[in-house]
Amino acid sequence: MERKSVVCTHLQGDWSSSGIGRQLLPLSELSTRLGKETREVHLDCSGIEKIDRCGIEALYSCLHRLQTRGYQPRLIAIPQVVRDFRHFQELLDV
Repeated sequence: MERKSVVCTHLQGDWSSSGIGRQLLPLSELSTRLGKETREVHLDCSGIEKIDRCGIEALYSCLHRLQTRGYQPRLIAIPQVVRDFRHFQELLDV
């Protein structure tokens, strides 16, 4: 039976153009936590307080990069502030 390992990272704070710089380091450090047995990567969005097009693009880029590396990324615990953003649906289409 194949093992299915899940790695979860918690996203929080300001994901707008004024705060995105502080969010990129945790995303880049995520790759150091992914092992050979990792299949799914969950991005817990419950701590995101603010987001704009810049933040949506950063999330999209992260999801796409994880997919091209063979992982199954998922956004979980998506707060209303993210759901209300008009470009949010694009993330689900990755």
